[in-house]
Amino acid sequence: MKTAIQRFRLQTLSYLFIMALLSQSCIVYQKTPTTLNNAFGHEVVAFTNYGKVKLVNNNGKKHYFDGIRKEDSIYYGLLKIKGDVEVEMKVRIDSTKVAEIYLEDWRKSRLATIGLIC
Repeated sequence: MKTAIQRFRLQTLSYLFIMALLSQSCIVYQKTPTTLNNAFGHEVVAFTNYGKVKLVNNNGKKHYFDGIRKEDSIYYGLLKIKGDVEVEMKVRIDSTKVAEIYLEDWRKSRLATIGLIC
């Protein structure tokens, strides 16, 4: 009787651990690049988990942002830093060094996450 209860607890704990690992969402980006101005319009839904932006510099380096904000005709990439207190950090984007910008395809991202869980 005692081993059955222990086995049940172990199975439950294992199941919860596996679900926690699998529920980490994947992000799929659109195939066609967009402009910096369109990415700025995409910022409206940036903090609802489907507004992420991938920016590729002229030298090929990739940067990932939670959204794009425009203040006084200067573009900033937004980063959320999670901890005890969630902090928003702004990184200035030099528009002359931007080669491509890709927006998150939230439908495909959700389907990929569900596909990985099942």
